[in-house]
Amino acid sequence: MLYFKTEVLPSMDAGVFLPFEDGKFGAGVFKEMSFLRERTKPVFGINLEGFIWVVDLESAMALTVEETRKRVYR
Repeated sequence: MLYFKTEVLPSMDAGVFLPFEDGKFGAGVFKEMSFLRERTKPVFGINLEGFIWVVDLESAMALTVEETRKRVYR
């Protein structure tokens, strides 16, 4: 995560993120989204059909690190 916070995210003008099928975002992805939003950068979600929306971080559902690991490494 440190690499993304120091090298990748600071140069981004916006972010587009893919949640899991149930609409929840992984823990690391949510941290990246929050990093961008804190810097007043737009944050978007995208689904598998290509629909893009503005993510409201106040109502977005984020998984814990452990929940994310269980989904990624099942």
